[in-house]
Amino acid sequence: MKPRWQLISFILFFLVRETFAQNSKSTWIWYPGDFEIWLSNEVQAKRTKRDAILPPWWRVYSPNNSVSFGKLVNLNEPEEIIVAVEGKYNVTIDGKYLQGDVQKIVVPAGKHTINFQVFNSVTPPSVFI
Repeated sequence: MKPRWQLISFILFFLVRETFAQNSKSTWIWYPGDFEIWLSNEVQAKRTKRDAILPPWWRVYSPNNSVSFGKLVNLNEPEEIIVAVEGKYNVTIDGKYLQGDVQKIVVPAGKHTINFQVFNSVTPPSVFI
């Protein structure tokens, strides 16, 4: 039997989340309610009868495909942040785009607005910082 990537990613998500929650203040963030909508769709799509898939015949909602996450920070000294994102994304600091594959970001001291624009059509767009 093929392993289900959704189940594996779901389990890994909670294991990683618990590990990081105990060791730091970092958490996964997504648009409120989107994870629950996505999970509900995954469960509803698993219905079968005599090995035939029975897709839902009722209205199925979808999570947002594109979400903008923003944060205003005030730092006393420069700080490096490590970023993990579910989806394609770009990052701006004070409205200026950072180029390339941004996984480690050095945020200079002072007041800054950090914005992540994330797109994902498979799972809810989410960010872990």
